[in-house]
Amino acid sequence: MRTEGVVSTWGNSQAVRIPKIMLENIGLNANDKIEISMTENSITIRPSKTKRKRKTLAERFAGYTGDYQPEELNTGMPVGSEIL
Repeated sequence: MRTEGVVSTWGNSQAVRIPKIMLENIGLNANDKIEISMTENSITIRPSKTKRKRKTLAERFAGYTGDYQPEELNTGMPVGSEIL
C-alpha cells in the first residue's frame, strides 16, 4: 500500500498523518509505542518490540494494604473569591 502526505508543524516538532487502514494492517492503534529509524534517505516506522501490557484493576491493587488514611491539607486562611 502506498499513499502521499504532508509534513505539518505540531508545536516545535513535525508530524505526518498516517491513514487508519495502514496502521490496522501492521497492528497499530492510536497511542501505541513505535520505533522510528532513519537511513540515508528514508524513515521507517514499526511497532515497538517492547509493548507495554496494561495492568488489570486487580494487578493495580495487588500491593495495596488498605492502610491509607486521607487527611485534610491546610492551605492557610481564605484570601479571595474562594470564600462561598
